[in-house]
Amino acid sequence: MESAQIFEPGAIALLFNLYGYYIFFILFALWTPLAVVDLAGRTDLSVRAGSIWTVIVILVPLLGAAAYHIAGGSQVPVRMKSLLVSGGFLLLFLTIMISTIV
Repeated sequence: MESAQIFEPGAIALLFNLYGYYIFFILFALWTPLAVVDLAGRTDLSVRAGSIWTVIVILVPLLGAAAYHIAGGSQVPVRMKSLLVSGGFLLLFLTIMISTIV
């Protein structure tokens, strides 16, 4: 009777799978508070627009905060905003791609 061989994943595969699992939570923990604090400090928004953006940011975890930073008129400096949003999406994409290859 032949036994099936089981190959264990290497350390790199385990590391990327771990990062691939936690990257969503890390991006959520970075983008959401930044968007909510920025919304709380804005005086140029009406109460209705501010509450709609807050609900979107909280209920649609990654995309809501990213949409606010890109299209919502966030008062965060442009350089930091582009670094956070594009860098976060790039990191997410690379982590998923590398973890599927490895």
